[in-house]
Amino acid sequence: MSRRPDEESSARRAALGGAAAGLALAAALLLPAFLSGGVPARGDLADFFWPMKAYTAERWAAGGLPLWNPLSGCGEPWLAQLQSGALYPGDLPFLLGWREGAFLGIALHLVLAAAGAAFFLWELGASRQASVLAGALYAGGGAYLSLVPVYNNAATAAWLPWIFAGAWRVSTGRSRGAGLVVAAAGAFLAGEPSLAAAGCAGAFAVALFAGADGERHPDRTPRAGLAGRLALPLLLGVALSAAAVVPFAAYLRSSERRASV
Repeated sequence: MSRRPDEESSARRAALGGAAAGLALAAALLLPAFLSGGVPARGDLADFFWPMKAYTAERWAAGGLPLWNPLSGCGEPWLAQLQSGALYPGDLPFLLGWREGAFLGIALHLVLAAAGAAFFLWELGASRQASVLAGALYAGGGAYLSLVPVYNNAATAAWLPWIFAGAWRVSTGRSRGAGLVVAAAGAFLAGEPSLAAAGCAGAFAVALFAGADGERHPDRTPRAGLAGRLALPLLLGVALSAAAVVPFAAYLRSSERRASV
């Protein structure tokens, strides 16, 4: 079932409304710390994740692929350290400098999370106002904000609403899955593969069962066929992130970290 152009335009406006809510949240939550020279959260954010992202950005700015970091312990594989985000486009703000880039990186993911949640709620049939409110509640709620000190978790979680929205659109016949491919790849490249995998599995299940039943019409694709239509873009998304995920998996298999994983 396809939507009329004006409905697709409404979807974009809902996402933009969510993005505006995320931007307002970013200003309220981050500006005080930025202007005072402080940091917006405790935990691993400032003494682990920000130096990690800053080093990765410096390697790219110097014209080299960040394969190895001699400054981490006695040296560590860096492309295979998925938390480094070596191939993650969402870490581009760190090219602006560690301090400005760090704050801008959090703001970017607040906007991404709020826009995705608003878009997903609009896809479920909510009004634009309710969708924007849902975006603000997702990005500004304790569940999401508690992930910011563990930055790669927050970056991955920002993509989850887009994964659910993309899967829902496939299940209701409004998309062939291009958006789902991008969202799944973004979630894995952001650096927390377990959360990305759980999000993809959850979106698959919700779209396969709730989506198929929620908008059923006589020529609906059988559930087995729908499972294939959902699985293909999810697998393509993982394939897009393989340049980072495969070295990470090989690193785990050959190191002592496999026991804890």
